[in-house]
Amino acid sequence: PQTGETLVDELGRRSFTTSVAYGPTIGRNIALAYLPWAYCQEGRKLNVEYFGETYPVEVAAVGYRPFYDP
Repeated sequence: PQTGETLVDELGRRSFTTSVAYGPTIGRNIALAYLPWAYCQEGRKLNVEYFGETYPVEVAAVGYRPFYDP
């Protein structure tokens, strides 16, 4: 997904990504987004809507630990 694409929670509420990049170490895309405080629980499942398709994502915290720790 591109920057600015829509995040949709299980109730259909939307937020937006601010940046997206491929993480070669984990072999997945990483999207940064602003979410309402009530929906920022680590592990929460959301979907990214991109050109009418939806893709599953999982909320992870940024800054105090790595996304991947071998």
